[in-house]
Amino acid sequence: MPFNLKFIKNKLCSDKLADRCLRSCLWIGLGSISAQAIRMVRMLALTYILAPEDIGLVILVWCALTLLQELSDVGTKHALIQNPRGSNKEYLDSAYIINLIRMGGLIIVLYSAAPFIANHIYQAAELQSLLRWSCLILVFEGITSMGLVELRKKLTLGRISVVMVAGHGAGTIIAIILAWKMRDALGVVIGEISGVGVICIISYLVHPYRPKFRWCGKAAKELIGYGFMAYMVSLIDAFGMRLDILILARIARFTDVGIYGPAMQIILAPCALFSLMTISVGFPALSMLQHDMASVRRGTAEIIKAAQAFTVPIFAVLALLGPDIVKVLPEKYADVGQALRWLSLAGFLIVFLRQMTPALYAIKQVYWFAIRGIMQIVIILMFMVPLYRRYGIAGICWTMNIVFIITDVFVWIVALRALRWPWRQWLSDVSVSCRALAGGLTALGLGYLLIRIFGFQWSDQLWCRAAITIAAIGGYGYIYIKHYEKTQKKPSTIYNRCEISLPEARGKRQRGQII
Repeated sequence: MPFNLKFIKNKLCSDKLADRCLRSCLWIGLGSISAQAIRMVRMLALTYILAPEDIGLVILVWCALTLLQELSDVGTKHALIQNPRGSNKEYLDSAYIINLIRMGGLIIVLYSAAPFIANHIYQAAELQSLLRWSCLILVFEGITSMGLVELRKKLTLGRISVVMVAGHGAGTIIAIILAWKMRDALGVVIGEISGVGVICIISYLVHPYRPKFRWCGKAAKELIGYGFMAYMVSLIDAFGMRLDILILARIARFTDVGIYGPAMQIILAPCALFSLMTISVGFPALSMLQHDMASVRRGTAEIIKAAQAFTVPIFAVLALLGPDIVKVLPEKYADVGQALRWLSLAGFLIVFLRQMTPALYAIKQVYWFAIRGIMQIVIILMFMVPLYRRYGIAGICWTMNIVFIITDVFVWIVALRALRWPWRQWLSDVSVSCRALAGGLTALGLGYLLIRIFGFQWSDQLWCRAAITIAAIGGYGYIYIKHYEKTQKKPSTIYNRCEISLPEARGKRQRGQII
């Protein structure tokens, strides 16, 4: 397949599902990378403005803010994407009303519980005002246009990326300025509120949808029927992903939170990028193919291979060069580097887990993720406190590694069964990932051996560590490059049953035909 301007133009303009997915991945990737870069700049700036214990308090507030944002989605957004009639006005209006009702309840609960959380759970009186200020985030999330969901459903993600980058950018600028002026966490919270407010305003500028308070019982029943389980999964998953910070802030000094928190933020940045790409693109695409299990399996295999190609090198760099990377931070944050090394395994496992999310959501097997989330919470409650008391921050990091090792195995077993995907066939479909990993490890071993032969210690000199890391990534990437070169030389099998336009796909799906 020739790689020229005409080919690129056809890919950018085609309405075929595979090409639309490719463009969507490009847009969501650029948007997410920009947003994560903005967040990293904010974190870097705050480490120079605030002390570790102040950063610990900020991390706890961020944890609460992120949890609130997850709680703001009651599952109706997933239901709109999954439902063939989700673009109809009565479905969008009903989803908007459901979201407002849920948001109002959450605001009342949070505002009322803020004094108890601040004074009795964390013994930090300043948390009360911070949590109450955070209610404004729920207000903006509640009135944000459902047009953003419609854009996501149609895989028109360019405008969504612009909206998100604008919101993160505005929130970061305001947070840094106010943190510098006020020297406390309130400035960061106000910055986060401002960012969400910007997203809310722009959401009405990028899509013509305007809410009307029209309730459709049939639409609401369908949305709640699917959305309730999706919401429960989001609720359990959001709580499980933040439980480490919530427990650590309760049993440890805020200084330790200020070390562990930034390390986890760095790890979650690439996780968020690839999770967003696989879910935002993979879920709508596989939902269109949900009646054809073979196509769902094929699409899932491509998601796995594409995600693995990029995530393994990223987390390998964090594992091998973590202490060197964090030298951009003040000296008092040096321990973040070792935490990065320990958490790099958890980061890879998080992305590995998310690769099955689009398929299970598309075929309405959402409840498995609720069970997985409950397992995660139980394991954290069992291991985190004793391991922290014995090993400190290392114990917290390895608790998270244990969590995702166990829950990844669980989800992959049930996913292969739900997709009727024999494990031998699965290994064959994703064998390039296994070969690439073997190539990377071989190059790593050879690089380390050569350095030792010439009398150097990789732990003593940065150039040695960098050389070994480059060798490992080179060996890993070479296998993937050869694989995709081979697939380009023969008729493409990627989405080979999906080479139809999106309007045609939606029409066939609504008529109950297999596509």
